[in-house]
Amino acid sequence: IVKSFEAGLHAKFVNNRYSAKFTYYKSNSTNQLLQIALPEATGYNNQYINAGDIQNSGVEIILSASPVISNDFDWNIDFNVSFNNNEVKELSDGLEIVYLGSFADWGGRPQIAVGGSYGDLVASKWARNENGEFLVTDQGLPILSGAVGEQPSLIGNFNPDAILGLTNSFRYKNFSVRLLIDGRSGGVIISGTEANLAHSGITESTLPYRDGGWVLGGVNTNGEAVNAEIDAQQFWQTVSNKRSATGEFFTYDATNFRVRELSVGYSLPLAKNLFIKSARVSFVARNVLWLYRGESILDIPGVGKRKMWFDPDVSIGHLNGFQGIEYGMPSTRSVGFNINLSF
Repeated sequence: IVKSFEAGLHAKFVNNRYSAKFTYYKSNSTNQLLQIALPEATGYNNQYINAGDIQNSGVEIILSASPVISNDFDWNIDFNVSFNNNEVKELSDGLEIVYLGSFADWGGRPQIAVGGSYGDLVASKWARNENGEFLVTDQGLPILSGAVGEQPSLIGNFNPDAILGLTNSFRYKNFSVRLLIDGRSGGVIISGTEANLAHSGITESTLPYRDGGWVLGGVNTNGEAVNAEIDAQQFWQTVSNKRSATGEFFTYDATNFRVRELSVGYSLPLAKNLFIKSARVSFVARNVLWLYRGESILDIPGVGKRKMWFDPDVSIGHLNGFQGIEYGMPSTRSVGFNINLSF
């Protein structure tokens, strides 16, 4: 059941060559169907529940312009941006928090908690003391949050703060070009793929310090500085543990911008008395190239922040189970050639 309110303003200027559209919305979704995991002792894997009240609110802005309009040349621009905020107002009776998906841990898990947001991710972390210093063993290895009795905690939300898109369309006589750039700002994603590969020393980030000499710094649980040396294998196998990784080490800022689509077309000139009224050929490429991708959220001493190397639009599942967690599913680039005929 969805109760919603929406208000908008649409304005056009200079013979409709320029326009602006602003929309504000607010909706409350009650009794949403969510799948949650059950203990194996029950004999069932999952249970469906109706969640209480999840509120979404935000704004959408669309700006359009036609800077050039002539017989031989046209140029049109469309820009859109949207912001959404959601809050979990309540769940079912007696429930304050729900973990989505199964009990499998791919580095993190989505949760829904009253007062939080849909899309929150919890994960284990590198333990810190009250001064924010990283904790390490006397041998120089990271102490993980579970080792000091801490439960997985909030590491971010897989939903973006903003979604943006910019389209430029050009026409010169019978030729046309359309270029779409889009992206998202904010949100996080955990790479289960990197965690698994790092355990085997396959990723590029495992190359430094293979022969030792890596000093993480940090302090032990008594607050004493530790300067012991470790090697890359010791570090990455400690933090990755294959599919049950400490998620903070493999969490990335999901901000990214790309050339989403490029099309080039040509309308063939035809005789007026031909039975074919129009003919157009076009080249279309999608997911063309990256313009920017975010970095890992953790600045590991001696390694620094790593650039995101995968596509954050790809996750294990697009339902509510494992959004925000990437594992072994590469994105694709497509290239096509179209012929359109009208009779």
